[in-house]
Amino acid sequence: MPGSTEVIKPTVTSAQSGHVDNLVLYAMVGADQFPTAEVKYHIVGSGISKAVPSDISGKMAASQNGIYKGLQQDQITINDGKTEKTFAGYLVNGAYTIATGNIGYSHTMIHSSSIVDMFQTGIYSSPGTYRAFSETPSGSTKYSSWMKAVIDDTIQQWQASVDSDTNSSNDTKAYTKKIHGENAEPIKVWDAILSASEDENSYLGSMDDSKNVILKNSLISTIKNIYTQSMGNFTSSIKTFGAQFQTVYVPTMFSDDAAPNGKFIGYAQMITPGETKVLNIRGMSVKTGISQIIPIGQVAVHGTPAEYYRDGIPKGAPGAVPPEIAVFPSKSVAGRSVRTMAPSWLPVSLDMGSETPTVMPENFDKLDGSAFLQAVAALIADKNDAKGNVQKAVVEWAKNMYVDLAISGAVAELSIKLDISWELGKTYKVESQSDSGSVPLFEGFLSAVTHSINSTPGSPAASTQLLFTHVRAVGFTLPGL
Repeated sequence: MPGSTEVIKPTVTSAQSGHVDNLVLYAMVGADQFPTAEVKYHIVGSGISKAVPSDISGKMAASQNGIYKGLQQDQITINDGKTEKTFAGYLVNGAYTIATGNIGYSHTMIHSSSIVDMFQTGIYSSPGTYRAFSETPSGSTKYSSWMKAVIDDTIQQWQASVDSDTNSSNDTKAYTKKIHGENAEPIKVWDAILSASEDENSYLGSMDDSKNVILKNSLISTIKNIYTQSMGNFTSSIKTFGAQFQTVYVPTMFSDDAAPNGKFIGYAQMITPGETKVLNIRGMSVKTGISQIIPIGQVAVHGTPAEYYRDGIPKGAPGAVPPEIAVFPSKSVAGRSVRTMAPSWLPVSLDMGSETPTVMPENFDKLDGSAFLQAVAALIADKNDAKGNVQKAVVEWAKNMYVDLAISGAVAELSIKLDISWELGKTYKVESQSDSGSVPLFEGFLSAVTHSINSTPGSPAASTQLLFTHVRAVGFTLPGL
């Protein structure tokens, strides 16, 4: 695996300050943090003949006072010789280093989409009451379409009733209106995230079926509760949405990309075949498995603990855990079994009457794995039967969890020459360039990227570090898939 000796001479400029000496850009999949940029540059010839306390004090005061003069923004433009991209964000953590003849300045920039964290949706919990949707939203096969429909409707109800609310004081009304005004920019970013999302689920397409009224309301109620129970720090709500729907938030590093504010994608996309990249790899480390001593062999999903029914007849004591209603793989492979509950918005363990009959096949407890799946397939084939749609969703849930538990801990870290064309949240087939051609290595999900640039005279350097998860080496097939 030969290393690359090619010298990269990128250009990095700041809209506010001009030339940038050092830059580290970092982004990772998930809502724990938004893409960040660590920026350093020097202001040469500043007129300071010697570093004295008054100089340092003046710079500190100017920096701190600037914090309260509104959001401070900057744009960093990078050109790696092939591609030019722009990182736009808010300035935080300014720091000065003063020495004779120059001032060194550094700050952190947080991506402009981070303003969505200020989205305070808890104020819309009252007044206004939840209502069922009579029609499904446009693009209803995406969780994000339902999330947008619910927040739009919730805000509309709040606006229509806030002034007539007799349970809140005038001060409270004024305060919530102020927060609603502050939500204006976060709402725009949230709408852009939802519009760009790729979180389709075939189960959601069945919501047009009138028999799914109860299922539809269960989904909407869950989304509504996540919004109205949020008390700030909206990234926590983003993580909750992801956990409920087996989706993950993928941020976008550069403002000129297709989804500049990021998007949700489904778990299944983490193993979707992707683009092939042939690389001159400078360094590589690989972890091929999970940390447990026994791998995952099968995931079984059961309903929420409750008194479950079949044909209207109680089959378990109140609080009892119902039997498994889906397993994946259907035939257990070598490894340990994991038992988990289905998401709360899928009412899998209850017979909800004539509109939504029980989801379990007849004599399910007497069927082996193959016969059980055949019975499930028969249910799914009946397009008018809501239970088949629920069963399909639960099997998919079990599959996604099995794959994530089995290979999310298989990771590969690569160091290559600077290349800002990589996209987070995509699956790549990675090959290593050799003297005799390319050698296929693995396929993996790109979950983190770091671009590092040092243009200091005498020690220039530029590189990209890539972190892949869900790695499948060439020659490996996950059992059960």
